[in-house]
Amino acid sequence: MNRPVDARRPKRFWYQLGLGSAIACLVLIYASMAKESALDVGFFDQQMPEAPSTEVDVLGMCQWEGRVPWFDMIPFRLNFFTGPMTCPKDDTFSAHFSDDGELIVNCDATTTLVRSYFNDSVVGNFEGPAYSLLPETVNWGYVLKNDSLKAVHNDLQRHALEYIEDHTFPYEGIVRLNDSVDTVLVKCGSREPRLVTRIVIPEPTDTSPMKHTKPPEDGLNVVTLFIDAVSRPQFHRRLPKTRQILENLAAGPSSQSSLFQFWRYHTIGMNTDPNTRALWAGLETDESLLPTEQTSGSPLWEQFEDAGYTSARIDPMCQDWTAYYDAAQLQEESNGTTVYANARPLSFEHVAWSCLPPYMPVGPHFAGNFAGATSIKARCISDTHVGWHELDWASDFISTVQDKMASASDTRSTPNQDRQRAYYLNAAFMEGHEGSGEVLATLDDRLAIFLDPATSPIDFSNTAVVIVSDHGALMGLNYAFLHNGKVEAASPFAAMLLPDSYLERDSDGSRREKLARASERLVTAFDLYETMRGFMGQDRERRWDQHRGQVHATEQDGKAGTDERRGFDLIRENLPDRGCEGAGVPPDMCRCR
Repeated sequence: MNRPVDARRPKRFWYQLGLGSAIACLVLIYASMAKESALDVGFFDQQMPEAPSTEVDVLGMCQWEGRVPWFDMIPFRLNFFTGPMTCPKDDTFSAHFSDDGELIVNCDATTTLVRSYFNDSVVGNFEGPAYSLLPETVNWGYVLKNDSLKAVHNDLQRHALEYIEDHTFPYEGIVRLNDSVDTVLVKCGSREPRLVTRIVIPEPTDTSPMKHTKPPEDGLNVVTLFIDAVSRPQFHRRLPKTRQILENLAAGPSSQSSLFQFWRYHTIGMNTDPNTRALWAGLETDESLLPTEQTSGSPLWEQFEDAGYTSARIDPMCQDWTAYYDAAQLQEESNGTTVYANARPLSFEHVAWSCLPPYMPVGPHFAGNFAGATSIKARCISDTHVGWHELDWASDFISTVQDKMASASDTRSTPNQDRQRAYYLNAAFMEGHEGSGEVLATLDDRLAIFLDPATSPIDFSNTAVVIVSDHGALMGLNYAFLHNGKVEAASPFAAMLLPDSYLERDSDGSRREKLARASERLVTAFDLYETMRGFMGQDRERRWDQHRGQVHATEQDGKAGTDERRGFDLIRENLPDRGCEGAGVPPDMCRCR
């Protein structure tokens, strides 16, 4: 028996479909509005400051272009298909340096076969474990460090791996290595090799340059954490624990620091090169020129080293920007061949480790979506995250130069002032430079530990902490297809945590006032560069003319611009009201209207 068709059923279907669609649209609109408002939220849930209500708009108090954050409404991890974002642990063998500087390895492997990184040839077949020395790249110049993405091969990686292969030895018992060896790769059978590091401050000699045992007058120790390709909204999306720690440092019950976020920090170029040359060396970039043709100048880490600080750099991408900043200036003619040498080495440089496979593939494809420093997968080395390894090394460096790592036999109850050093640390991280926007989150736990006063090696009472990026993400769906991505690409993250005692050295409180004002206005890498130079204290002005001389030492035929500074010291100078043109932001790149 056929049942009669209910004539109301089609109408009910369309009614329910329309109602459901309307509800979905309302939810989507509400979610997009909530996410859009969150784009302009910073620390302490503060909203981006707006220009005061006046008849004339205040230049520098511009607003970022409006955008809809569809990227934030994706309900799943974009790189879900790459597997877990963890690094496998291997507790079956161990290796470490003792307090006496001895390399101690516990490995039950009977043989260790070591093959070449470049082919299947055998470097050595050892009884028991083996170890390889990593090179001291701090004295290498442009030729050895040329890692140009336009080259067929990464020469820095090639030279580093060749050195490692030539310095591979059997481990036949406890080994005492020369103090100049700070990084060793230990191999135990077929297991994942283990990186072992240490920081050794050489004993001073009669010819050693004088080093400050504490920051000079009106100076600070400096920790700069450079996180490539991270916009201001992306920092708050992916690093919530770090954000909370920074807020606690500035507003906790025992706080002795103030936190300044730069709401309108704007890029001055499309990619890393122009933004970092400005940030670290105060240099403009002509992208039509080769590195050896650019104007050269000493980057901040060399300037601080020259000023009596103990400087250190960490880089996770098997590259050294110093070689590019100095390339044109440090040319020497030797038997008709141009040789590039690094004439002003730092105290410490931790770079060669990042050239190791499988983290960094060998050859022309050493960077991509599934391998190397731009991978959307978890980035692991020596059974830990790459960024965690960097922060471990940074912690050891700070603890050592602050003399907090006394040996077990050392009975001193307090650090030895004579062994302490004023320091400048520059650590670069690549977790933000990838297409999914997810890898940055793997840095959060360890970065929070690094900054948490309960576990941090940093003395926040005399140290400036600068966390900064060069631009927002230039890879992935957000940038490729959405206007929101274009705006975020031009608004990198930048913040400073400074001791209150430093800000209050002006009796009228003008330092804090100037910096607070600047944090709300349009600033660029040139301004942050000048501000960070100020942390050298009384040495800053004395070394200004010297640095400018280095910058323009290679000028020929009137090339390379002017001696005028391109930025402002945001602590000591009043930042003028200015728009993109006045700040040096190209008109076609300006997203702050």
